Amino acid sequence: MKRHAGIFAIILSTIFLVSIVQHAQAATLDYFQVQHRNTAIPSEINRVGFGVSPENDAFVLNSVSLLKDGNPFGPITFNLVTSNVMSGTYDQFNQIYNFSDWSIQNQYYANVNPLSPGNYAIQVNNLPSRSTIYNGPLNLPVVDSNTFHADFDGDGNLHFNWASPNGIQNTLLFGLSIDGYINNTLISDLTVINPSFLSSVIIPDSIIDSFGSVDFFRMVVTVRTSDGSNRSISNSIDVTRPVPEPATILLLGAGLIGLAGYGRKKFNK
Repeated sequence: MKRHAGIFAIILSTIFLVSIVQHAQAATLDYFQVQHRNTAIPSEINRVGFGVSPENDAFVLNSVSLLKDGNPFGPITFNLVTSNVMSGTYDQFNQIYNFSDWSIQNQYYANVNPLSPGNYAIQVNNLPSRSTIYNGPLNLPVVDSNTFHADFDGDGNLHFNWASPNGIQNTLLFGLSIDGYINNTLISDLTVINPSFLSSVIIPDSIIDSFGSVDFFRMVVTVRTSDGSNRSISNSIDVTRPVPEPATILLLGAGLIGLAGYGRKKFNK
């Protein structure tokens, strides 16, 4: 009996230690990018950025070490945007979109000028470091926001399409950014990646519902290289989700009441 109790105590201790280790892994460095952007304005932006998914909102950025070709780069002051993020990718084989779960992410970025080609590496707090090679700027074609068309169908799915710009190559990707805002504050950020031949997307109503009660959606289309080091940014449009008119709700309610009455009569017969 004592032997069994001892084995049980060892199992409990092991579970407790594992839970401590898991809790200690409070954050992950999700991405690191050195990036050139050209916009529809037109303007050019050079940016260094990284994203951290905290286990909770208590993540604190203590230190950042940025290297270029093995030498310290900077100093750089990073700006912080915290939002709920989700990603979607197009499965060409099954012709469907796959969406991740929502997760809280701290996104840090800094505009850097000048920005030259090289091998960049970053160390954030005590998280595993990341590195990337930046080969220099490309002025990618910009999607014209005047070609945007967005609407919701009767089931609540969001249909969005745009005209593919001249000069688009099959090695490039489209990136659709759908940001949810409340009181003009960014709350949620959905990014969908399309192959260059597909200039449209359908966002299911279940994904739209998962944004919650946002005031409006801000939509932007980017053209990007596969490594994300170069991208063009379109102008944005704002879209609101239609709210059912009171007359429609009343008609629906009357129909449900009528069906309930018909069922009661049929049951009584």
